[in-house]
Amino acid sequence: MTEMWQSLIDVLDEMQALYQRLLELSGEKRHQLVQGKPGELEAINRLEESLVIQGNELEHRRAKATAVIVTTCGLSNARPTLTELTAVAEPAAAERLHVFSRDFGATLKDLARLNSVNAKLTEKALGFVNYNLNLLTRSQAENTYAPVGTAPMSRATSALLDRKV
Repeated sequence: MTEMWQSLIDVLDEMQALYQRLLELSGEKRHQLVQGKPGELEAINRLEESLVIQGNELEHRRAKATAVIVTTCGLSNARPTLTELTAVAEPAAAERLHVFSRDFGATLKDLARLNSVNAKLTEKALGFVNYNLNLLTRSQAENTYAPVGTAPMSRATSALLDRKV
């Protein structure tokens, strides 16, 4: 396998490993969201941020390797897909590119699904926090009026009553 194809395959190997790690972290994030552990969730977010930075660096390396192939093979598309690269690759490289194409598709599909679940869990957790904050702040406010002939509710009573339905 020539150096230009090996360079691309090396970068794609690293990218696949990075996406797999992001997928693992998304699973861990889902678990922490369900368990309600904000400290662990913050640590996962920091790891994800560092992986995204690494992903950007890998994307630059992939773009450079692809540009060499585009120039060498005379491709008209400056940003070819893996399928387009597979069509002009050496047999060994073509086989590896085909595997990457399949694996990337599966990994990204799973990652999108987990990210969607995590987003919904985060929204629910945020709604729960906002609801509790509203209860707490409402219990601190003193009622200043009541229907004619009745006394305003005390703070303790208003904190215990759930007025949302």
